[in-house]
Amino acid sequence: MSAEIADIVRDCLPQMVIPNHLRKVLTNIKNCRTAKLGVHKHVHCDNPDCEYETELFNSCRDRNCPKCQGSKRLKWVSKRLDDVLPINYFHVVFTIPSILRKLFKYNKKLCYSMLFKAVSYTLNSVSATNKKLKAKIGFIAILHTWTQLLHFHPHIHCIISGGGISLDRTKWKSCNDNYFLPQKVLSLVFRGKLLNLIEQANKKGLLKYPNIEEESNKEYLNNFTATLKKASRCNWVIYTKKAFGGPTGVINYLGNYTHRIALSNKRIISYKNGKVTFSWKDRADGNKKKFETLSSMDFMQRYIFHILPERFVKIRYYGFLASAKRKENLKLCKKLIDESGIEKQEINRKVKEGLEEEIRLLTEPNICPCCKKGLLVDGSGVNNEPLSEQKIRAG
Repeated sequence: MSAEIADIVRDCLPQMVIPNHLRKVLTNIKNCRTAKLGVHKHVHCDNPDCEYETELFNSCRDRNCPKCQGSKRLKWVSKRLDDVLPINYFHVVFTIPSILRKLFKYNKKLCYSMLFKAVSYTLNSVSATNKKLKAKIGFIAILHTWTQLLHFHPHIHCIISGGGISLDRTKWKSCNDNYFLPQKVLSLVFRGKLLNLIEQANKKGLLKYPNIEEESNKEYLNNFTATLKKASRCNWVIYTKKAFGGPTGVINYLGNYTHRIALSNKRIISYKNGKVTFSWKDRADGNKKKFETLSSMDFMQRYIFHILPERFVKIRYYGFLASAKRKENLKLCKKLIDESGIEKQEINRKVKEGLEEEIRLLTEPNICPCCKKGLLVDGSGVNNEPLSEQKIRAG
């Protein structure tokens, strides 16, 4: 059996000095689907020619756990199907300059919140004032904090409707299929808003810093105003992708991207002699697959950067998708789209059926991994409940 993140955590956790929240998360990852969390069910194969039997252990259900994201992802995406409109969508990524990353490291929860505020303000204000659009758009914002090499790199991915409700709520206004909003304007507004929020937080004494002796950190923290000035002169990158290819593309994106964590078990190539090797894609070299080897403790130091603050919401909804009036707004959107006469882009049935099939496999009996013919049933021989969200691990 190949190595998992849980194996590395199990070895490194006793040596790590970390806050209780991080220790709790890592303990959950270490114990997920092991006897420590108890047995969910004793099962055996109902094929009379097969003698396979095993125990199903409980999952930790921690949102940072690499084993617990599959079913969460499918359930979340299935709920979003009703929100998808028959239009084009855009993908916009907001990043911060590297000079601000230390500030974010020391004040994750506050800075992540300010990042969301700056992004929502930028998209709502620019779309409402843009001469060609002047509409209320809908978008989902998703926080990611990592690079392929697990370096700390906070950024927000936005899935944005290719149009919106006119400000007087009487018609649907569409974007050009290959053009959303001017990147330069988005960049300037985003930069101004986020720096203003950071400055106000500093004046209120909300930003906290650990006692660090390194000269580079002393200089950074003691010259806060200079840091903000340097940040204001940086090039703030707003990355805009062309339209997804209609609602089908959005569903594929939602299914593969929203519930990602920093690193999945699939990317762990080996773990032996205190060294961890994992795969990564080099974007600067044509997405070539490469490998990185770190000591287990260095790997864990990088990994814990990306554990979310306690009770922090990493997927948020804005514009006409804001939860308060989402149903009402989506009903109006569909009505106005119908009235507008624009060519509607329906969801590809195969994509929808594929998603439904994945969900079905999670909620119906599991096929025996030994004979591939029988179904796994509980100890009494009657399959009274689904084996959803559980991973079969032979004893």
